[in-house]
Amino acid sequence: LFFNIILFAVMAIFSFVAGATPAGVVFLLLLGLSAWYAMRVWSRIPFAASNLITAVTAVKANMGLAIYAYWSVLLLFFWSVVWALSAASTIFVDAGCSAEGE
Repeated sequence: LFFNIILFAVMAIFSFVAGATPAGVVFLLLLGLSAWYAMRVWSRIPFAASNLITAVTAVKANMGLAIYAYWSVLLLFFWSVVWALSAASTIFVDAGCSAEGE
């Protein structure tokens, strides 16, 4: 939350110094929105932290599920590579055909 506020303030200052007034105004608008958002959600941070702690505890208790999730991602990545190679080879073979199928 603080990073966005500081970043937009610095970018607004740099924009005004560089003479890019429209960009500076946009960064000031984003600065205001970020500050408003931080003010609105600040009271919810302890609840979000407790949810995060609960989620991390659940993942640690069920490492088999996490391993299965990572394995699935790897398997689907390799499937996508195989599919892409198959599609590329089909396109390469069919590239010499004319519109009449010759």
